[in-house]
Amino acid sequence: MKYDSLNLYFGATEMYSDLDRNNAIEALCQAVRCNTVSYADKSKMDGGEFHKLHAILEKHFPLVHETMRKEIVSDWSLLYCWKGTDPSLKPVLFMAHQDTVPVAPGTEGDWLHPPFSGELADGFIWGRGAIDTKSLVVGQLAAAEYLIAHGYQPKRDIYYAYGQDEESMGYNGAQCIFELLASRGIQLEFVMDEGGSFTKGADFGAPDLLIAKVDVCEKGYADVAVVANSSGGHSSRPGKSTALGQVAKALAAIEENQFKPQLGEVTEAFFKAIAPYATEEPFKTYLSDLPKYKDNLARHLVDNDALAPLVHTTTAETMISGSPAPNVLPQKVEAIINFRLAPWDSCVGVVEHCKKAANNPNLDIHLVRGMEPSQVSATESFGMDMIKASTEKFYKGFKVVPGMVFGGTDCRYFEGICDCCYRFRPFIDNMALRATVHGTNERSSIDSFGYGIKVLIDIMRNACC
Repeated sequence: MKYDSLNLYFGATEMYSDLDRNNAIEALCQAVRCNTVSYADKSKMDGGEFHKLHAILEKHFPLVHETMRKEIVSDWSLLYCWKGTDPSLKPVLFMAHQDTVPVAPGTEGDWLHPPFSGELADGFIWGRGAIDTKSLVVGQLAAAEYLIAHGYQPKRDIYYAYGQDEESMGYNGAQCIFELLASRGIQLEFVMDEGGSFTKGADFGAPDLLIAKVDVCEKGYADVAVVANSSGGHSSRPGKSTALGQVAKALAAIEENQFKPQLGEVTEAFFKAIAPYATEEPFKTYLSDLPKYKDNLARHLVDNDALAPLVHTTTAETMISGSPAPNVLPQKVEAIINFRLAPWDSCVGVVEHCKKAANNPNLDIHLVRGMEPSQVSATESFGMDMIKASTEKFYKGFKVVPGMVFGGTDCRYFEGICDCCYRFRPFIDNMALRATVHGTNERSSIDSFGYGIKVLIDIMRNACC
């Protein structure tokens, strides 16, 4: 896709035409320059960079900071509350995260513009976090600033939450914000976090369809260790099997025994929504009678590496450690397998699956860390209706459909106080730039960013004001 063709999909361009787009763009450029990389070990994080980011937000969105109550949670996370006029209405929560992933060492020179430069060049804002997901932090606050400036007063309370460590599981950010809200007895109408995507229907046999995917759930996460211990020794006397050999056999067996595919309720809802638009085989046949062909569809999807995550728990063997030298038998070999759990699987089930496939009682196979799949939010609700209406108004020809996040977001933490948790980033540039997220040359289209703020304004206004 040509990046400069994104505006072909813009509709309702006359709405909110007085938005101060330049202020938002400058705020995002400055935000990207803050090196807010998060780590599982919080001591490695630079609190000063988060404070710089907070100062940038205060400077560019003064009405937000004059009007809303702002709280600092767990040192660097942000929670804003814009009080509504009707306490009988449940609040809503718009959220994103301030932190980013690091840049892979040695790849810095591959960037066309330095990864924390926040440069404005060639129609893009360049740098880590430009998409994931400082664009959403800035975009949401820019939308709120616009509404305040134009005299809007929300009927319901609106919360804005920005965690500090989403990229490191969110324990010190979103989880702490959730605990704070829960302690106050707050129940939310809906949550809107990052996720979702814009795409074309060609991958699903519907080449003439444009899709805006609002994710209603996310897959779980499990790191499983496969460990073998031995007495070690010299490699000239290896015996019939080494610790490495045992682990290698187990890894081969686990990789060979992939989880069986099934459609699941969310993926089935996705295909039901696009079924009328499917014109290419085998999707045309499968979707003509989904109850009859759903097993066929699942088997077809699992054979496509890009689409397989839709229908099963994925298996990714990612790490292994062993001997310090070629001529030394390892005393301990440990491999890590990363699983992204389908909604119907569990961390316990994944470990049992590995043990059964490895079939070696001498191995220690255990869960290192994990998080269960999220709940599945309703595909029909007030929140989904608001997101759908604004998205289909502003993006010409797009159909909003439910989907599933393959990775993880902070949104899952709020299930205890909300039944309707949605993941959707309303910036269409991810059609062209999705591959840059967590990779080289991450950047956000200026036109897409400015236009997406209008969508956020519309959602907030219609849902709350």
